[in-house]
Amino acid sequence: ENRRNASTKTLPVSHSVEYLGLAFEKGTSNFSGFAVDRAKSKSGDYLSLHYNGTLFSNGKEFDSSILRQEPFVFQIGKKRMHEGWEKGLLNMCVGERRKLVVPSDLAYGDVGGYGSESANKIKAGATLVYDVELLDILDEDAAAPHMVWGL
Repeated sequence: ENRRNASTKTLPVSHSVEYLGLAFEKGTSNFSGFAVDRAKSKSGDYLSLHYNGTLFSNGKEFDSSILRQEPFVFQIGKKRMHEGWEKGLLNMCVGERRKLVVPSDLAYGDVGGYGSESANKIKAGATLVYDVELLDILDEDAAAPHMVWGL
């Protein structure tokens, strides 16, 4: 099913939200003119999304599902991702875009981490920026073939 057909409209959403130290800006939200209620992501859902991760300090990219040309799929609410994603991706609608600005204490903290390549080191104390688009909320069977890293 193509969710972006001719009857789909795009609305800009121009506000940002700060939630428990996690700031995110809502981007564009696609919706069908016929839909009244839209499903929102919740704990336990399998999310399929595209993202681009950069360092807040210098804008250097450390990871991107877009460059890999494959959506990232994981189950939210199981503490398999850092807390910034666990909180920042809740209550998203399919087609919605968000910019998550994740402070160090909700990301990799004083330890640091790595991006998609070992050369893409995330230094301790780094604030991260993710541009995220929720592509779909999948059932477990549809998500299973796409799950990576045991997530």
